[in-house]
Amino acid sequence: MKKTVALVDNRMPCEGEDALAEYGCRVIRVPGADYLAPPVSSHPDMIFLPLGDKLFCHRLYLSTDVGRSTAETAASLGGKTIVPIDDETGAEYPLDVPLNCAVIGNILLASPHTSLAVTEYAEGIGMVICRVKQGYVKCSSAVINGDGQGVITSDSGIAHTAEKNGIKTLIVPPGDIILPGYDYGFIGGCTGYDGGKMFFTGDLSLYPHEKEVKAFLGGFGCEAVSLLPGRPLTDYGSILFL
Repeated sequence: MKKTVALVDNRMPCEGEDALAEYGCRVIRVPGADYLAPPVSSHPDMIFLPLGDKLFCHRLYLSTDVGRSTAETAASLGGKTIVPIDDETGAEYPLDVPLNCAVIGNILLASPHTSLAVTEYAEGIGMVICRVKQGYVKCSSAVINGDGQGVITSDSGIAHTAEKNGIKTLIVPPGDIILPGYDYGFIGGCTGYDGGKMFFTGDLSLYPHEKEVKAFLGGFGCEAVSLLPGRPLTDYGSILFL
């Protein structure tokens, strides 16, 4: 039986990897990219974008032995083809976000800084491109892609665009999520959705808005899974499932 591939930050505690493995996932730890800021250098949603049967990744990441090996392993196990992008990149915004966009059903939420290679491919496979001002789109979006589509976000622009396109939305206040090196992290960066489950890197019961989040997920028949019991929600970059 083929296992789902889960791309995670290589700094996520081992308990999280063990928990994902218990749910049948093959976990791949993502090594850092030296062109990104250290706090987010190994965040999967800053380095990779799974879209259709492609796995987008910056050519600079693929130029290192460890980066290329990680991408090739993920693509092979996930049944995807690697597509390198050549956008100018760097540690400062907006050079760090060409791949940080969100796939919600047939909609690609993209920023003005999303790679043209991504948006052209998405349009080519019939997706609808919806633009938002927020550059850290995936970081800011906990996405549900099940029998219905939904998103949890603290960004009003993302929420407005999602609702306008028929996507159910829950807005949560910013904060209450840890991201070492920054004031706080984001709801998309501490989550990942697969097979009717929303996985949280931390303990959802410690989050002040647990009840609202669980009620929203419940409307989709979606189970909340805390991968790190007893730890506050921590932004390790979205868990990307292939």
